[in-house]
Amino acid sequence: MVKVQWYPGHMEKARRQMEERIKAVDMVIELRDARMPEASANPLLKSMTQNRPRLIVLTKTDMSDPVRTKEWEKKYSEEYGACISLNLARDNSCGKKVIRACLQLMKEKREKQAARGIRPRAVKA
Repeated sequence: MVKVQWYPGHMEKARRQMEERIKAVDMVIELRDARMPEASANPLLKSMTQNRPRLIVLTKTDMSDPVRTKEWEKKYSEEYGACISLNLARDNSCGKKVIRACLQLMKEKREKQAARGIRPRAVKA
């Protein structure tokens, strides 16, 4: 019997690199397909994020059901802190929307830093 290795070495290498880089970030931006947001989630990401704030970005909204997408947005906003849906192929303001959502998600931390006299630095994501 031949043992099948379905988890290739390049995936393991990427996982290790992500674990190392996550240590240096303030928050995590996770992209998911709006047509199947649960199935497109990386199951390892939850343990890797180490309780950092997460922005879930639902992509391909032009191909998804808008009512269901809004339901997912609400669910993930409650669960993770923030969720937005974007049509990356057609919306030229996606970058601004992501930045705005990141700043909103990190608002409390940045305000605490400002109150302590620390000049808030750029958010690392």
